[in-house]
Amino acid sequence: MNTYVFFTKRIAEIGGAEQYIYNKMTYLKKQGWRVLIFSGRDGNIMIEDFKPYRKYCFQELRNAPVCCSKRAANRVINKIAGIISSCPLDECIIESESVIRAAWAELVAEKLRCKHFAFPLQEEFFSTRETKAFLRFKYRRHELAGIAVGSVGLMLDDPNVKQRPDTKFSAYCNNVFDDCIDVFSSQLDEDADYTIGSIGRLEKPCVIPLLEGIKEYIVQNSDKKFNLVVIGGQGTDSKISAIKEMFEGLKNTKLIMTGDMYPIPNSLVDKIDVFVSTAGSASATFKFGKPTVKVNPVTGVPAGIMGYDFIPGKDMYSRNENASIPDHLKKVLVDKVGIDYCQKLDDSFYRIMYAEFDRQLNIARRDSGKDYFSKRILLSMYPRTKSLKKTKLVAFTGKILGAKTTNKLLDYAEKRLKK
Repeated sequence: MNTYVFFTKRIAEIGGAEQYIYNKMTYLKKQGWRVLIFSGRDGNIMIEDFKPYRKYCFQELRNAPVCCSKRAANRVINKIAGIISSCPLDECIIESESVIRAAWAELVAEKLRCKHFAFPLQEEFFSTRETKAFLRFKYRRHELAGIAVGSVGLMLDDPNVKQRPDTKFSAYCNNVFDDCIDVFSSQLDEDADYTIGSIGRLEKPCVIPLLEGIKEYIVQNSDKKFNLVVIGGQGTDSKISAIKEMFEGLKNTKLIMTGDMYPIPNSLVDKIDVFVSTAGSASATFKFGKPTVKVNPVTGVPAGIMGYDFIPGKDMYSRNENASIPDHLKKVLVDKVGIDYCQKLDDSFYRIMYAEFDRQLNIARRDSGKDYFSKRILLSMYPRTKSLKKTKLVAFTGKILGAKTTNKLLDYAEKRLKK
């Protein structure tokens, strides 16, 4: 039996990673593959077809292998390998969505002598020396890809790294709209001149800058009335409060924050005149047929209006030096610039998506030999320079108290930060 395995942070809540894995899982099952998903963080599972995989949530996978004892790490590796190999393995491929899960996946792949393809879905990377060595190893073996043209260069901290067809994968996650219950359209101010929307996890670094750009446009047009619909959750209480405070003094604006939504009601999207978002969220509303300003996922600086001066397929890290978010909003709302909706959420979307998944699967199935990165380094590797002190503290407590207790402490700390 052919088995495809995903290692991911979570299957709970909703975001681009969850929708991408769901889409690829659906494709693989149609191709006759057995699919398993191992995750590291439990919670509210919003995608129904993910619920059978709740039993494969291992708390150790939330953090890097260095955050638990070697004995505990080996126990997890052996248990996961046992689950995967409980059926005869004609072919087995493991895919990981981050550097943390890539370390675990590499260790399990070596145990099973199978293929591991690393596909970090993040937009920011703070790689340590050991992490860069690991990712460079995967790059040389043609087992590493990112979501944008420049992603692998960012991972390796090397802007001159050679781009290849196998270093960029498309993580299709745009089909998040449906005809479903809509409790927010009725909250819109019907007298508003314009309704502006944004979709994405509030924890993303670009959120505050892009909202500041929207606010600037609203302030410039104080004679107009606006609805602002912010779709997405997973932000700290302090960030949510900061967003509310940003707009509470604007008498011409009604702010609506929906939190996590899945699916997103078609009826709500229909009522929004323009979106300002990043990454897959921007592509989603563009393919829906809505004017969309795409911004850099880290800085919030606009890359352009999709289908006008930002052509789909262009690097989202690129910057439109000549225009701000207010400039782009004026072009859409006032100048009514012509937009070429060259991509749509219709049958062609699924044909293109499945063709891309065909390509990805063919790349992952290529024989590159049985060679794996150093287990010793993977078990002791700190994955990121960002929050390194926190990771070292988590590693210290994890080795002493175990993953379950350590994660409870992390959850408690996060709740304290949200207050």
